[in-house]
Amino acid sequence: MKPGPPGRNEATRTNSRLAVENADFARTLFTQTGLEEVVKAWEVKVGKRVLKARGLHSKIRIYKYDERTFFGRHYDESTRDAGSGFVSYWTLLVYLTGKEDSVEGGETVFYLPGGKKDQEKEIVVDIDRGLALLHRHGGSDCLLHEGRVVTKGVKWVLRSDLVFG
Repeated sequence: MKPGPPGRNEATRTNSRLAVENADFARTLFTQTGLEEVVKAWEVKVGKRVLKARGLHSKIRIYKYDERTFFGRHYDESTRDAGSGFVSYWTLLVYLTGKEDSVEGGETVFYLPGGKKDQEKEIVVDIDRGLALLHRHGGSDCLLHEGRVVTKGVKWVLRSDLVFG
């Protein structure tokens, strides 16, 4: 019997990662890169409440994908920032290396719901150095996605989450 897609909070991961809590860096990344301006009008509805984008989660992660490493199909979950109390609803990925650095493979792929696995609709995001990718997460709003196998080079990614309150 073949296993189904991973449940929430389940994934096969072979890449390395480092996570640090740094509210100052998160605030600087949010305000000094133009991200604050891009998302200033973004809102998330939670029941009857409307939450506004407030910044980036203080948990900053760096992912390193050596050749033959990947992050299997998974869903990202919402988390509460311990310092601010705000809750994450969007994932931020910033590709620190890409095709310009001779990295091959490693694309981020989103799978649209519906259909059989052999008929899945894919949205493939190539990795380009400096590209910032925001995608919705938490609950039923997160698409199943993966980081494909890196076939050449080393892929580096900065990860944080956009928080709302």
